[in-house]
Amino acid sequence: MQKKLIALAIAGLASTAAFAQTNVTLYGVADVTLESVSANSANDGFSRGSQGRVNSNSSYIGLKGTEDLGNGLKALFQFETGFSADAGIYNASARDTYVGLNGAFGTLVAGNLTAPTRSLGNRMEMLPGNTGIGDAVSLLGNPLNAASTGTTGEFDTRQANAVAYMSNDYNGFSFAGAYAFGENKAFANAVPGASAFNNSKVYDLGLNYVVGGWDLGYSYGHADTGGDLVGFIDTAKNHRIGVGYNFDGGHKVTFQWNKQSADFIGGGDIDATSYSLQGKYAVSPAGSLIAEYTVARDITGSAGAVDTGAKMYTLGYLHALSKRTLVKAVYSRINNDDAAAYDFSSGAVRGVGALVGTGSNVQGLAVGVRHSF
Repeated sequence: MQKKLIALAIAGLASTAAFAQTNVTLYGVADVTLESVSANSANDGFSRGSQGRVNSNSSYIGLKGTEDLGNGLKALFQFETGFSADAGIYNASARDTYVGLNGAFGTLVAGNLTAPTRSLGNRMEMLPGNTGIGDAVSLLGNPLNAASTGTTGEFDTRQANAVAYMSNDYNGFSFAGAYAFGENKAFANAVPGASAFNNSKVYDLGLNYVVGGWDLGYSYGHADTGGDLVGFIDTAKNHRIGVGYNFDGGHKVTFQWNKQSADFIGGGDIDATSYSLQGKYAVSPAGSLIAEYTVARDITGSAGAVDTGAKMYTLGYLHALSKRTLVKAVYSRINNDDAAAYDFSSGAVRGVGALVGTGSNVQGLAVGVRHSF
């Protein structure tokens, strides 16, 4: 009864008959940490001394359900949105929300979706929910974060206006593909150069093999901004390989390698390589030590620059109090090269999108509780 739509307040949104036919679940995560964070820079104007804060770490609430249509066919839906537990306010974050069909052919959905590259990264990440200070996507596949902090790379964000197909499992193999429409095509008589984004689109493909303790994956993403202003990114391509192994006793190790390239309107290109090695060691049935080492190499290409790389170190301890509640302690530090300014993508110390001084170091210590319901 717990996860079956006990929230009768929502019943007014649909008829009693609809609920009788559809299995609906209310679920979510409240993930709150007490943190001490700081940042320094060669330019003192961009430094930030140690400060305390409370972070909600992508806390969310959702509804999902299925309806058996017969002959092995099911209708499914999901609605998910974030909230800020620290501020006690609703946060309309663009989380996975969709409607679709599932059957012998696989699963087909449309909405705001996690595409294969992001999905692969989630499977390889040791931090619960792939959120909080120290998550690999702060550096992995995210060269733009070198200059504008607190961002997440194009292929590690959810894709809006998207359709996706996920195959069934075939002896460990599965395939997934997503296509996102920009829905911003310019009018036929639009003035050239009047808009930076006229007809953007993204597609993302993934191949996975999960059998025994092994978890292997490859994804390829391609984004076309539809831009027509010189200096803006025209197209971007992303390759990711993930290798993971689960040992007996709850131990786990993963490795991700990411290669991203982008071409600019009017000429110029960049290439960015990054990788992340992560591990989990179970010290008891309830407790685990985790460690991550993530590296962003210098951005190369005709528009690249030296000393634009960074290294991130993350250490943590996770302890499950029950199947749904765990306590955690995480320390993470980013060491930027002289011309880089990476920050945490989840819980940026200087603020999302802030232009910051280069050659900085960002660090944080977080202690908190994650409860799933």
